[in-house]
Amino acid sequence: MVFAVRRRGSVRMRMDNCGARGHDLHAAVMTPPGKGKTMNRTIQTDKAPPSFSAYSQAVEVPANARTVHVSGQVGAQADGRIPEDPETQHVLAWRNVFAILEAAGMAKTDIVDVFAIVTSQEGVKTFREVRDRMFDGHLACSTIMIAGLASPDWKIEIAVRAARVD
Repeated sequence: MVFAVRRRGSVRMRMDNCGARGHDLHAAVMTPPGKGKTMNRTIQTDKAPPSFSAYSQAVEVPANARTVHVSGQVGAQADGRIPEDPETQHVLAWRNVFAILEAAGMAKTDIVDVFAIVTSQEGVKTFREVRDRMFDGHLACSTIMIAGLASPDWKIEIAVRAARVD
């Protein structure tokens, strides 16, 4: 699941699975390109272990942010065809997420939390490489690994949440 937020709700801080556990937090502010408004803040502290990959320990969403919850997206083309190559499926899953965010008036820089399901240990490496390439430096939280998906043809499923201040 991907969690995206824009302005219009209460402040939400994702601390589970991100490492911050109630310690003093040192925050860095992320501002989306071309926007003058402060958006989601990444939170990092040296009082918890550093991130093991390209994700933030926590992300704080501003008050009154509009949220979009993107259902899990798999590596299928718009016509429903599913390529066999796992990396191609990863890229398609992210493109599907970004297309849905765009339809909601959001962008990848609004993503706060990523819930990705991969079907093998090798899939974790592929997920990280493709995520890093597709995110182009943007940081969010989380990854979970499970034993399988609804279809044995699927190699990846990604759901996100995004937040944005209008």
